[in-house]
Amino acid sequence: MKIHETSIRRPVTVLMCVLIVLVLGFVSLTKLPLDLMPNIEYPIAVVITSYSGVGPQEIESIVSRSIESAISTVSNIKTIQSQSSEGTSIVIAEFNSGTDMDFATL
Repeated sequence: MKIHETSIRRPVTVLMCVLIVLVLGFVSLTKLPLDLMPNIEYPIAVVITSYSGVGPQEIESIVSRSIESAISTVSNIKTIQSQSSEGTSIVIAEFNSGTDMDFATL
């Protein structure tokens, strides 16, 4: 038997099959997980220290360079940046993609 002959002889059966496919497709679409904001973890560690009453040059020589040399011993480091201002030192360490940040920050 051919499909077109069956659909002409039994139009209600064909209509029910089409409705079942549409309903199953709609139910499947509503159950499909969609994550618009995936959990992304950037491989960056930031060390902020404060030492009040000290100028930027002293902060850089006393604090920032010491922290940079300690951080540079960690593996998988991509870049290290530091910013020294009056009383504050900020050191940013960027790691290679895929680095376990829990282990790297230890």
